[in-house]
Formats: sequence, structure tokens, C-alpha cells
Amino acid sequence: MRVSRRQAVAAIAVTSMAPSRVSAVAPAATAESNRRTARRYVQDVLVSGQIGVMDEIVAPDIMIGSPGGAAGIVNVKATVAASILALNAGFPGFQIDIDGVVADANAVAHRLTLRGIHRGEFAGIAATNRSVSTVMVAFYEFTDGMIDGLWSMVNSDDLLLQLMP
Repeated sequence: MRVSRRQAVAAIAVTSMAPSRVSAVAPAATAESNRRTARRYVQDVLVSGQIGVMDEIVAPDIMIGSPGGAAGIVNVKATVAASILALNAGFPGFQIDIDGVVADANAVAHRLTLRGIHRGEFAGIAATNRSVSTVMVAFYEFTDGMIDGLWSMVNSDDLLLQLMP
């Protein structure tokens, strides 16, 4: 029985990060170059909203997922763009700080903090003008220097509690 790459990655992701992969096509990326690419994803794509940067740093067949979300979303750009629009609508000028990084030749892990002021509607909650802060984690997998796997978790319960009256 032949198993597709997507099926294999999804099965492995249930228990751990995917195993190391070696590419014969391009030189192996270094931990430092992966660290820079992951930082660029956070700063340029998530915070600055430069969705086009994804073409440079994200593999076209990326696997993504998050707890409670659908793994392996097909239209990654549209999903990321919608998330950025929602965050910017609710928290204009929000920031994401990278508080911790672990990197190797195949993966990067980020511990992140999202900060902003609730100045617009978010998740059906009208603006409260409250400052909010919540933690996030993200795990990026790399092949040939491109992000080809992304698993993330946002403490959304904490965020929503900060917005409640």
C-alpha cells in the first residue's frame, strides 16, 4: 500500500514532530537559517501582513494544524490572511514577541506572546479598549529551507477571558 506524504506527515504529527528529512535537491538548511525563516514568518507574515512573503518561505504543500482546528488546511494563504484580518480588526497594531526559540536543521519551535489593545470587534465581542496578552507556541518543520509543516496553539480561552466584562 502506498502512503502519500500528506498521510505520513499527518500520522507522525499525532505523536511527535516528523522525523528528520534529507534532501538531494538543495543544500541542507542550517538551524540558523531555519531560525531566521521562522522569525520572518512571524514578523513579515503574521505581524506585518505581507502574505506574499509566504511564496518565498512556505512550501506549496505545507501541512498545518492546531488543537481544535482542521489539520492539513488546503488554502493556507487564505487561512492565514483571514486570521491576520481578524486580529487586525480586533487589535490594530498587535505585536507578537518571540520569547523563546529552539532550532535544528529540520525544525524550529517558538514560544510567543501576542499583545494588543482590543479596539475593534473580535470573536463577536465589541471593542473594550483593554490591553491583552496571551501565549502561543508554534512548531515549524523545514525541507529545503522552506516551512513545510506548521503546528500552532494559541491560548484563546485566556484571550477571550481578558475581553469579558
